[in-house]
Formats: sequence, C-alpha cells, structure tokens
Amino acid sequence: MSRTKVLLEWQTLYNKACLWDYGRIKTHEELEVIVNAKSWTSKYRSAIDRANKKLIENGRILKSIRRVGYQVVNPDDYLNVSEGHKKKGIKQLDTAHNILKNAPFKDMSEEARLKVTFAFDRSSMLQSILHGGLSSGDEHFKKKELQIRNEERVV
Repeated sequence: MSRTKVLLEWQTLYNKACLWDYGRIKTHEELEVIVNAKSWTSKYRSAIDRANKKLIENGRILKSIRRVGYQVVNPDDYLNVSEGHKKKGIKQLDTAHNILKNAPFKDMSEEARLKVTFAFDRSSMLQSILHGGLSSGDEHFKKKELQIRNEERVV
C-alpha cells in the first residue's frame, strides 16, 4: 500500500511562491484556488501568513496589494517592507507602555504593583531606545559600549 503525501494549503502556496519571479502579482482569485479558501476567510489569511513566514526565512516576501492580491516583493523594496513592520511594532509597544503607565495602582495588590512597576521600568528603557531619548538606561548602554570599544583597543 502506498502513502500519498498530502501538503497543507500553506505548503502548496509556499512551494509555488518560491518559483514566482520578483514583482509577480497573484490575485486573490488565483490564491483562493491554491489555498482552497475564499479570500475573506480566516483559513485563507492563515495560509497566506504561514506561507509568508516560511518564505521570509528563505529570502522572499509576499506583500498585500489592497483589493488585488499579493506581490512577491522586489529585493530593492525589502527595507521599505521591514520599516513598515517596525512602525507597526513600535505602535504596539507604545500602546503596551501606555497601559502600564496608566495602570490603576491604587486598586492593585502589592504583588501586582511590583510586577507592573518592574514591567514599566523595562518598558521605559525600551521606549527610550526606540524613540531616541536619553535616560539612565541609555547612559548605561553608552557607557557599556565605550567600555567594550576601549577593551577592543587594548587587545
């Protein structure tokens, strides 16, 4: 008895996308056939996301083209795609920081207050790094960097 290997929809999409030329656009209709799901469904979105994660690991990216489909990103556009993801991530971190900053301390248990305070301190250092401000955390990193550079000169 022979066994047939059944590929999941995302794997089928991944295999096909690896062969597409840079700049190639695939419409939602074309992709619906490949992933066997309508474009507005979570199954479709999940297949695209999972295939894209694997593609990124192998130097390719599928970028959404609103109301059209997806495009294989040209190599010269990788920085722009990366910057877009960074901006989204920074917005998420800003929201997380604001949640901690405005937490209702007076209504929290002592244990929760300590945890939130610790998380807020770490978040503040990260915010400082991301937004280019100076803080004691930044000064610590600058001192450490100078120390490493001086040690490299000695060696």
